[in-house]
Amino acid sequence: MPAAAGFRNYVTFSIVAKRRRAATGLIFNSETSMELPKTLYKFRKFNDLTIKSIIEDTIFFALPETFNDPLDCQPVVEATSTDCALYSIYKRLVSQRIEQEITPNYAPLVSPGESFIAGFSRLNDEVHRLTGSVMEDTLGSACLGKSAGSDDGHETLTAILVKRIQDELRKREQRGVFCLSASNTNVLMWSHYGDNHQGLCLGYSVPEQITGNHEYKLHKVNYAGSRIAKTQDLGRMLDGNANSRDAIDEAAYLAKAEAWSYEDEWRILGPAGNQKGILNLKEIIFGFRCPEYVRTTIQSIISTSGREIIFSEMTVDAQGFNMKKRECIATV
Repeated sequence: MPAAAGFRNYVTFSIVAKRRRAATGLIFNSETSMELPKTLYKFRKFNDLTIKSIIEDTIFFALPETFNDPLDCQPVVEATSTDCALYSIYKRLVSQRIEQEITPNYAPLVSPGESFIAGFSRLNDEVHRLTGSVMEDTLGSACLGKSAGSDDGHETLTAILVKRIQDELRKREQRGVFCLSASNTNVLMWSHYGDNHQGLCLGYSVPEQITGNHEYKLHKVNYAGSRIAKTQDLGRMLDGNANSRDAIDEAAYLAKAEAWSYEDEWRILGPAGNQKGILNLKEIIFGFRCPEYVRTTIQSIISTSGREIIFSEMTVDAQGFNMKKRECIATV
């Protein structure tokens, strides 16, 4: 088969896989009823990574496993379905993950002269085979649990399926998260993330088109939310139900404990790693204890870039505990 034809098959396989993944959920609504803030803030320590992000105009989408809160982005699956339904949900999740994993490597291996239909059928056969192997292992584990002396084999199967579904749910969606705050004067944020007020805070304007972007989604964190993902919602999500999809998204990415509410956090979800052109840097705020050499370095970087950035600095209320921001003039 000519190289061009092989490439067409690869592209077609990829498009089909993407369409199937889109139909499974875990993609946020393009429409939102919330009021978007005009500016969101990222508190940073002054280091090479901060300098690099400013120079290259990039933002870094971190994997949730690196977060300081071990419960963040860790949905807990609750069984609200029969064992038969749990088995079906788990099988569909496994099948979709396997298809997603093997399609990019499989498509270029289509045999010379093989038609697209034949090649795609062979891919489906491989997905079916690998899925069947996983499901046999799951049922085998359930039988072992029963033979080991479990009082109720039904409960053992339920527990195993719930655990496997929970693992699949966490595997299937490895998106990166860029965390921001709607506040730039919070003393705790400056202390925890702004290097004890010696760092800086980057203010980004929020482009309206981000709410309609299918790859990057902006949402406000829900501090009254639950990280429980009900299996009934999972099943409906797999069937394409938008409301159930939103419920799973809420549990997976947007629910945090009330103790974190001081952060006033918003999140953008997107591909993990450094990404460019998502937000517009419009302001740089220096911490109350920010050294002069940090200010000079940052201002020099901006002056050579030609970008119009507002510089501000934090001040402390003389009589209370509040912090205030005031604009400052660049010295370079």
